[in-house]
Amino acid sequence: MDKGEHKGKVLLPSVSTSLALAASIGIAEAVALSFGSGFLMDIMGIPADSPMRVPAEQFLTWRAFGAPPIVIALAAQGTFRGFKDTKTPLYAIGAGNLLNALLDPILIFLFGIGIGGAAIATVISEYLIAFILLWELNGKVLLISPNIDGRKVASYLKSGGLLIGRTLAVLLTMTLATSMAAREGPIPMAGHQICIQVWLAVSLLTDALALAGQV
Repeated sequence: MDKGEHKGKVLLPSVSTSLALAASIGIAEAVALSFGSGFLMDIMGIPADSPMRVPAEQFLTWRAFGAPPIVIALAAQGTFRGFKDTKTPLYAIGAGNLLNALLDPILIFLFGIGIGGAAIATVISEYLIAFILLWELNGKVLLISPNIDGRKVASYLKSGGLLIGRTLAVLLTMTLATSMAAREGPIPMAGHQICIQVWLAVSLLTDALALAGQV
């Protein structure tokens, strides 16, 4: 990576480019999920008269606003890993999850927002995580670099091609399974969602071990 100094901060154009790319992808995701929620529900096989349709669209529409911060946070976490700093992302994610856990019962039950409250709580926590990471990262590197090179975006995508392929394979499989469960009705879908959450908990634990091995 190209390095330099600017007012006591390290100048890393690759970091600025990755954050700019993440912000662009996040905004595109937010627009697509927000305006295409109904279309996506049709693809998933949830009919208009299904009791799952309205809550699912409501949740997806609200969660769309969390796309930019979560993608930016993922890019920032990669930068901290490059600095061999795994504590800062841990503290940021811990703070975000704690806030999420506190807001969930307040918004869902106290304010009676329901599933929309769960989505709003998650979005707020994601913005907190992104804010903490960017705040800490801003103390180390120059976030807005004058040397952002759009031509490097293709090289970043190429270098991460295998990882992108792995992620797509997992997500497509999970999405297909979720679609099949949704077509069976609310009760099978609820059971499937519980199993998915258990599987995610276990897989994230093993992923944490893999991250520790990388560092």
